[in-house]
Amino acid sequence: SRKASSPSASGAGAPSSAPGGPHSRKRYLILTYTVEFDRVHYPLPLAFEDEPSAESMQRTIRRLRRDLAEQRSAAAGAPDPRAERELQALRVRLSEAREEAGRAKAEAREAVRQLANSEAARKEAEASYAALRTSGRKDAKRMQAEADQLRAKLEATEAATSKAADAIREGEAEAVSLLRETNEKLRQRVRELTRQLKDLGSRPYAQPVARPTRHRTPSPAPARGRRVRRDPAAAGDRAASRGSVGSRASSVGSARSSRASSAARSGRGPGRFDPTAYVRERQERQAARRSRSNSRTTTPRGVGPA
Repeated sequence: SRKASSPSASGAGAPSSAPGGPHSRKRYLILTYTVEFDRVHYPLPLAFEDEPSAESMQRTIRRLRRDLAEQRSAAAGAPDPRAERELQALRVRLSEAREEAGRAKAEAREAVRQLANSEAARKEAEASYAALRTSGRKDAKRMQAEADQLRAKLEATEAATSKAADAIREGEAEAVSLLRETNEKLRQRVRELTRQLKDLGSRPYAQPVARPTRHRTPSPAPARGRRVRRDPAAAGDRAASRGSVGSRASSVGSARSSRASSAARSGRGPGRFDPTAYVRERQERQAARRSRSNSRTTTPRGVGPA
């Protein structure tokens, strides 16, 4: 703390030798001192002197110096309460600072330990990452190979499926064309048989031929014998024509009955194609054709004119 310094008189002037005046007898004391702000009291405790002399002013200066020395000695011997409070506060702050320093050191040690642990964990994480990266690359390569194999299999399967679909479409087209050709042939055959049936119906002997031969009444033997004797060649031709007409009529009837039976069994309209009925009808036509060829071979042919 700032202490008061001894005031010093800059000097007391002697009586002025100037001519008399109202201010010629006044003297001034100039003091220079330092003191704490809260201990300064104004006005200064100086006795009033109307006309101070040099000796009185010197005595006052000596007295003030003596008081200042006494105050300094008293301040040095007895402790200042304000200084004591400040010192106690500083001691408290010092202890708090020491505690904070201890905590900071402990935190620093903990931070160092955590840093070491984190460094070990980082190294372990780097090792794990490297291992995972290596295994990930291997898995990626394996999965890429499997994906390539699956892609190749898929392409092969798609190619095989496309070929099979093309083959199926070609087979279906061939089957449709074959069925159309067969249908056209059958229609032509039906038209031909219808025309032959009309031709047979226009002949005079077509009506008795339509009935079975076993139900016809046999003609008298003498008449048949006379006819044979009259024109044996014509009789042979008529028998051959009757046999051929009968076989044709029977084939037409069997074809009609087979078509009717197949249509009845299939339960479908005449405009739609039934493969099962078609196969069955073809078998029946083949059987009728065989029976017709057999009947032609067994029918006696007439002898031509000699």
